[in-house]
Amino acid sequence: MNRYALLFLACAICPAVAAGQLRTVGIFQHDAGRAGGYTLMAPLLHPSTYLINEYGDKVHQWDHNYQIGTTVHLLPNGNLLRASSTPDSWVIQGGQGGRLEEIAWDGTIVWQYDYVSPKVMLHHDIVPLPNGHVLATAWERMNAMELHAVGYDTTALTADSVLWSERIIEFKPLPPDSAEVVWEWHAFDHLVQDFDPAKPNYGEIKDYPWRIDINTGAGGSWLHFNGMDYHKDLNLIMVSASNFSEVWIISRKNTTEEAKGVKGDLLYRFGNPAMYAAGDSTDRTLFFNHSPHWIGRNLPGEGNIMVFDNGRFRPPPQYSTVQELALPYHVDYDGNVFFDIGTGGAYEPPIPIWEYSDPGNLFSSITSGMQRLSNGNTLILEGMTGRMFEIDTSATKVWEYVNPVIRGGPLARDAPIPTFIPNDPNPTPILQNTLFRVYRYAADYAGLMGRDLSSKGPIELAPTARHGPDEIPGGITLHSNYPNPFNPTTWLRFELAAPQHVRITVYDLLGRAVAIAVDEPFDAGLREVPFSAQGLGSGVYYYRLEAGGLIQQQRMTLAK
Repeated sequence: MNRYALLFLACAICPAVAAGQLRTVGIFQHDAGRAGGYTLMAPLLHPSTYLINEYGDKVHQWDHNYQIGTTVHLLPNGNLLRASSTPDSWVIQGGQGGRLEEIAWDGTIVWQYDYVSPKVMLHHDIVPLPNGHVLATAWERMNAMELHAVGYDTTALTADSVLWSERIIEFKPLPPDSAEVVWEWHAFDHLVQDFDPAKPNYGEIKDYPWRIDINTGAGGSWLHFNGMDYHKDLNLIMVSASNFSEVWIISRKNTTEEAKGVKGDLLYRFGNPAMYAAGDSTDRTLFFNHSPHWIGRNLPGEGNIMVFDNGRFRPPPQYSTVQELALPYHVDYDGNVFFDIGTGGAYEPPIPIWEYSDPGNLFSSITSGMQRLSNGNTLILEGMTGRMFEIDTSATKVWEYVNPVIRGGPLARDAPIPTFIPNDPNPTPILQNTLFRVYRYAADYAGLMGRDLSSKGPIELAPTARHGPDEIPGGITLHSNYPNPFNPTTWLRFELAAPQHVRITVYDLLGRAVAIAVDEPFDAGLREVPFSAQGLGSGVYYYRLEAGGLIQQQRMTLAK
């Protein structure tokens, strides 16, 4: 049985059986040969960010008011740069954001800026630039009239049709709550179509490989940019167009006005040449991808790129790969970068340098990434299971950790990990401890200097093994809510030894009942329910659980 099947089996069986048997979260392996350092992770479903040491212990935690917009970085000044959701964020599919935040080590928000409207919304990735600016991706909502105007196939259009295109924006932060847009690039400025001769950009798709076929790819989040990086010396941006199963390179050397024209066309693309009529399925090398980036200076493989190929669209059996590639470019005397197109009309493919796969043991249909470490090891994230592991140069695993934080907060060390979708029949379901990306920082990283990095213990809760392997934890326990403080939604967690009718009432400081959070029967085990304080004012509240003749109470803080 493969590793994923074992993990899923442990997560799928009932808590009474899982308790006390196998570790499901936290540290699994820390062998000699690991690179060391500190790993930054931000659970997708819980508004918190953690820094852990190589033994899996928490050394620092930041709590937030809203869920992450997928990406967080630790800056050289020790602050977090975080993509966040907002009350105005759209909910269309994973990655929604709308807000940029810089957060001090003590949790103080030193800069916060919202870029969200009915037309545009930040999503997925952000990249801190050397000049202090921030590069970000944003969805751009295009309606049926706008689609018709650029030659979109009208047989696929209705009056309500909407397509989310992409733009890339460079922001200059203006603390505490503003920013200047200093540069932008729009995918809709670089289209080609062969549907309507009367519309702009009409031509044979194969004759314009540097342009984007508006009638190719999926609808909805058409391109779905889910990863981005910047190369300072070459002044290039690399972006993952995952719904095309491609990685693109564009120039940042141009002005915003120049980027609207031919200077803003794609310089290079690889992964799926059928997207520009220059190949077929046999030429495809990517099958839904994430996290493309250049390997940094003074690291083994410096200047090469890495990309996580999820394998989501790969013919069965599905598995994921980590690829290291060399880009086939040359630079002229003026510093301009060029990529060659071969005789078949396709760009010259990148040169394979190294690849890691482990069919049956490494697969994530979403998220995920990798990072080259200082000793030549590679840190790999299997995003949909929250599992990160480090392999050495011989592909031997030397470190492994599984994120213990789900929607309601940390799990017990041996608790089953719930699925993202309840009762998901998929044999490889997405779990609630999913992560988008993780970063490892060396012990001498500037942002860690002078910080308290002492162990605060594991993130996961104590194991339930004290109750015995065949028992559900005894009694009735009301846990602290997560997050706390919160705005406006938090998760209430409680454990029942037997099926009970549960009532949870919320009181203000004067003892007045202001809400009934829960009033229904539950089966035995660990349970979590959402509570929205949308109509309540900021302040401290108490919530009281009544079940089986017993009463327990906890305190929570609403911070609007």
